[in-house]
Amino acid sequence: PNPEHIRMALDLLYRQQGGGGTALLPALKRGLTLPRSEGVSRSFVIATDGYVAIEPEAFDLIRDHLGDAHFITYSIGTSVNRHLIEGMARVGAGEPFVVTKPDEAPGKAEKLRRYIQSPVLTQIRIDFGGFEAYDMEPARVPDLFAERPVLVYGKYRGKPAGTIQLSGRSGEHKFDDTLDAGTCRPMSENSALRYLWARARIAQLSDYNGLRPSEDRVRQITDLGLEYNLLTSTTSFVADRKSVV
Repeated sequence: PNPEHIRMALDLLYRQQGGGGTALLPALKRGLTLPRSEGVSRSFVIATDGYVAIEPEAFDLIRDHLGDAHFITYSIGTSVNRHLIEGMARVGAGEPFVVTKPDEAPGKAEKLRRYIQSPVLTQIRIDFGGFEAYDMEPARVPDLFAERPVLVYGKYRGKPAGTIQLSGRSGEHKFDDTLDAGTCRPMSENSALRYLWARARIAQLSDYNGLRPSEDRVRQITDLGLEYNLLTSTTSFVADRKSVV
């Protein structure tokens, strides 16, 4: 954008007046219908005062369009609903920006600018080929930024085999890279990865359950907590102390 476009955008923002509730879902749907140029990374900054009602369908929309757009939450206010703001960030595989004091705004705004100013790879796809992967988190891969790596958690069945291919677009160029899963061997030093996957799945289920409670999600959270020995909203640890005299 040139300086004239920036001035026009600022003038438009200064003339806006807001009131009432925040209808996030229709706004997201409308934004996603806007035309998109091939090979261009697209980011949506969800700016809110934190008083926002969010339906589970909004989480679904963000999660289902991770490969089409990057979603960032930026909330300003003294009573921000952190559960919703952080939940949107998690389902969008991003980072929440929360400003609760006026003097925090310049620093958080600069951090946001750095966070989204350097997209590296967009329209990312992962083809697991003969590698039998399942229960992937996130279900779709978000854009890669210089300030943020892409992390994908999942599980696999059988022995490591097959070729994993990652593809995407970097500007006007296509990008492809492959990994021979057969050359990788499980290592005891990486045993913590299973817990990272379980935590990611529990966090997602808990975020959805905070919007609309479900007995099925509660059961899944409980089962994951028990199977992976993790503290959750439905499980806890019991300390058994014995004194030897």
